[in-house]
Amino acid sequence: MLVAIATVIGALLGIAGAYLVEYFRRERRAIVFNLASPEDLARALRERGNSFEVKVNDFSTQALIAAGVTVKNIGNITINDLAFDLVVPGKHELALAEIITDNSKLKTAIKIDFDPVLPSQDPIFRVSIPFFNPGETFKITTFSDGPENRCNIACRLPDVKVKVVTEEDVLRKAAAIEEWGSVFAKLVGAGGVLTGAAITSALFSFFSH
Repeated sequence: MLVAIATVIGALLGIAGAYLVEYFRRERRAIVFNLASPEDLARALRERGNSFEVKVNDFSTQALIAAGVTVKNIGNITINDLAFDLVVPGKHELALAEIITDNSKLKTAIKIDFDPVLPSQDPIFRVSIPFFNPGETFKITTFSDGPENRCNIACRLPDVKVKVVTEEDVLRKAAAIEEWGSVFAKLVGAGGVLTGAAITSALFSFFSH
């Protein structure tokens, strides 16, 4: 009985493996936007009753909200002329954006445009880059005076799969895939740890695309 089950599982894993190999061999144009949770950087100071203010040019505020998005090319093809709008929802008197990446050449290539006069509602940062290679990633961090909202993304590119996720989405997916990997590991027995780890890694990579 156990031998039969192991044979069936082995056959299923072989089919799944062949499918995954073929999937990753195909040309895939895909990009993911991971929206960061907003964080009030000055909350702790306010809660302690400290008297302070953050001053930028002629504007002062006691609330400084950090948010933004991490962008990654999760496909296997270079995306040319990447462009998207990063929206900071709500009414603001302060809205700034900063590029964060360890790749100095990539950082130099990224361009952020914005209106010379800050709109009173939903300011937009227009981000563009001539080309975006597979596996490359960067982050745009926004700073505003509130309200404490997650940023929005507007992106439409020809023949490119665009995914918008949150940090919570990624954590939930990782936990679910790890649980499936553990189930497979128990089913395959002695070699389960390595097989389960391999399956977990493959599933996470697959469902992230």
